[in-house]
Amino acid sequence: PNNIHHTIAWARDTFGGLFSATPETANAFAAKPDAFITELADKPAERVETVEKILSLVGPNRPTNFSGCVAWARLVFAELFEHRIQQLLFNFPLDATNSDGTPFWSGAKRPPTPVVFDPTVADHRLFVASAANLLAAVLAIPGSRDTDAIASAAAAVTVPAFVPSSAVKIAASDDETPASPDAPMSGDDTASDDLFNALVAQLRAIPALPTLAPAEFEKDDDSNFHIDFITACSNLRAANYAIPPADRATTKRIAGKIVPAMITTTALICGLVCLEQYKLIAGGKPIEEFKNGFVNIALPFFGFSEPIAAPKTKLRPWQEDSPVFTLWDFIEVDLTTVEPAQRTLAAVIADVEARYAVEVSMITMEDKLLFASFWGGAKRAERLDRPLLEVLEGLCGEGFLPESAMFVTFVVLADDAETGDEVEPPTVRVRVR
Repeated sequence: PNNIHHTIAWARDTFGGLFSATPETANAFAAKPDAFITELADKPAERVETVEKILSLVGPNRPTNFSGCVAWARLVFAELFEHRIQQLLFNFPLDATNSDGTPFWSGAKRPPTPVVFDPTVADHRLFVASAANLLAAVLAIPGSRDTDAIASAAAAVTVPAFVPSSAVKIAASDDETPASPDAPMSGDDTASDDLFNALVAQLRAIPALPTLAPAEFEKDDDSNFHIDFITACSNLRAANYAIPPADRATTKRIAGKIVPAMITTTALICGLVCLEQYKLIAGGKPIEEFKNGFVNIALPFFGFSEPIAAPKTKLRPWQEDSPVFTLWDFIEVDLTTVEPAQRTLAAVIADVEARYAVEVSMITMEDKLLFASFWGGAKRAERLDRPLLEVLEGLCGEGFLPESAMFVTFVVLADDAETGDEVEPPTVRVRVR
């Protein structure tokens, strides 16, 4: 590589290999093991490496907790940015020459430098934190956003000392192989049948293969660690080759193949949206003054219509003066106004019941059941009386709520306090920070 576009493309491919392709391959084996092995046996150049990758995710030595994911991330760091570079320099020292006597390291071909892990460097910390969390997501292990703790744990991992191998061949140019110039190639084109069969036996001996969750690259979710990993991975690769790094926004634009839209339909739509936003900011405007816009500049066509008001739902359908809600409304509960020890689910329930004269029967958050009125004993007390964030972290995993988030939303089922009839409250939004 000789510019940042190269390292970003390499980091994007590395993301796909580690967190998408390998888990998908493992799931393919779990679904049809016999057919998978039969097909793989006909690919001698890659079969051993494929089975080793599957074993790394489903074998007995796979990470079973987040600490194991951090250790794995630290070892991957050493492999990608230190050991591979050391092997490359072993094969092609700084004074190496081509067959015609010209220096091997010349022109756009820059000599690399190994990068040694430093827990105080931002890109080093980001790499191990993002890689560990991405692997944890693949293995359904609760992750963590405590970057300081992750960096400290990574620094404590024992990394085996690198020993260069004369058996490793590395392509000297693109004419030899389409692979990356620093990608190690086996000295033997055909993997050992004995080694392959032994690895397959290990794979078949696993009693229950877990179903993995391959990552699907999504550039627009800032909480999923995808762009974080690619940014850190690209910048570390750039550091190997003395290439100026790129910030997160630049990496996101290149890796996500974002094409800036200027004088296009996108710009026109943004302008129309802003016009409607001005009306909202001004306030007091009747719905007739707002407009839906329909645009096709290829025709060209511009059409506008009045929006339809959101349907209104009564809390108590049988009651004439019942509170009315739309799908845009929330019941707001602010727990930050009380002492931390009192920021409980019981406080949320008490607030809703007192304000709307209802009895809460069930509370859910996404696919998690937080409370049911038929619970009793220790489980009921554990959910109601502990601090709400502790309860949610126990259900969803530590760090489930980004540090910038202030609210959680619940779906509530409730009955009228007097008649016992079911009522239809809107979503409850609870401020926790």
